[in-house]
Amino acid sequence: MLLVCSPAVEVPSQSGKACCLELTQHLAKRPQWTTGSRLLKLGEKIEFSFFLPAGTEPGELSIFPRYLERAHPGKAFVAGGDLAWLGALDSKRLELNFVNGRASVTYQPEASGNYLARWRAGEEVFYRYFAVIEEDWIVLRFSPFMELEPEPTLHATGIPLDYRLPVEQIDLNNPLFQKLLGYQRHYGDTVIPAFPDTPQMSLEERVKVYGEGLKKVRALLPDGNDARSIRVDMRHTLDPGYTETFMRLGVNDHCGILQKSGLA
Repeated sequence: MLLVCSPAVEVPSQSGKACCLELTQHLAKRPQWTTGSRLLKLGEKIEFSFFLPAGTEPGELSIFPRYLERAHPGKAFVAGGDLAWLGALDSKRLELNFVNGRASVTYQPEASGNYLARWRAGEEVFYRYFAVIEEDWIVLRFSPFMELEPEPTLHATGIPLDYRLPVEQIDLNNPLFQKLLGYQRHYGDTVIPAFPDTPQMSLEERVKVYGEGLKKVRALLPDGNDARSIRVDMRHTLDPGYTETFMRLGVNDHCGILQKSGLA
């Protein structure tokens, strides 16, 4: 039995490919990187899509196969530090050909394990963790349950995190959301909107309220498919309609909903 640390995004778009990067104005000012599903079975492929604003110099894309299995960084690893220790590992370079600021490439892993992709663009460095699993593997995902640390220590491992933020705080004018959006850009972290418990609402009312919130969130993320998880903290003996609400809204993961019985 093997353990693998999974990324937050596990469900591909309907096409199974990475987002086409239809960017809103605030996203088009900076380099962006989206992916297809980052949880693969052996033999499957992952697609990466890239966007570069005018004037930004493109850098190389490198893949570090089975990087956690091969890593022995010693003192080069510092919790909360950077990923400079990757330089001691062998990597595979993939060529990117940008046309009108856009490029895409597909990669097929040759073995199961933990993978990390690194992309340089201008003065920035981006990372995307992905994993290749077998049928008898256990998949873990990481999400903070306490107050946020100034800088997440797990980023020094390349492992992304899920962050829950009340949907009303998901706003470009909110410094905390901007910080989490930066984590998403550079490490592939996920910002999960937390919605209020609404047992008094009818199904149609809840679908409308949650749907409007999700529409706002999806417009602010580079890949709208990332907003397929939501958080609702609630405790009810019977489901007041959440399951059907999530189905209608295309939510694949309710992120550990709290309850007395039924949904978990």
